[in-house]
Amino acid sequence: MKISEIFKSIQGEGNSVGTPALFIRTFGCNLRCKWCDSKYSYEEPPTELSTEELSAKIKRAGLERIVITGGEPLLQIDALLELFRFLPNMTIVEIETNGTIDPQPLLNCDKPLIFFNVSPKLQNSGVEFKDRINFEILSKFAELSQSIFKFVVEDEKDIVEIGMIQRGAKIQNHQIYLMPQARTVDEYIEKAKWTVSKCLEMGWNFSPREHLVIWGGERGK
Repeated sequence: MKISEIFKSIQGEGNSVGTPALFIRTFGCNLRCKWCDSKYSYEEPPTELSTEELSAKIKRAGLERIVITGGEPLLQIDALLELFRFLPNMTIVEIETNGTIDPQPLLNCDKPLIFFNVSPKLQNSGVEFKDRINFEILSKFAELSQSIFKFVVEDEKDIVEIGMIQRGAKIQNHQIYLMPQARTVDEYIEKAKWTVSKCLEMGWNFSPREHLVIWGGERGK
């Protein structure tokens, strides 16, 4: 697999916040969001690891949970399928994806236990709608009990767009998490107040960004 970095940390976003995990950041992405905080995952040369080498690193880490992030991990879906064959049955895998690539091959896995953290990109990403939103694929994720949807939000127009995506992909309220777009702790705290108010208004969930609060966006944390 082509890997950008591997590190231990806690999950800072979504519905498993605070959980220790081994993060595997894959190389490559099919989108170019203007506020991306991990551009190095598609700009810097990757490390090539065989399935055996990567599975050995996972076992040495000794953690129950793996977070596979990017970039866009599903660009290497065949390699993921091969890797999962080597993982212990009790391994929990979170895959962070932008929701543009069909997850179907992974849905036939009998191990490990896979959760999807789907983060559809909004207009604030600067990416064309046709490139970032595919209702057929998002609907597949929405049908899965192990899927959540994280939306990076900045202002009121994002809330309107999320509502449109929710209806188009038939996403349930309990699956939706709003996360403030921020690069600094001060910016995050200020936007979090507005974001929480929108979650209460819409019946959606709030996702913190604990890694930003604790480490200030430091790489590898």
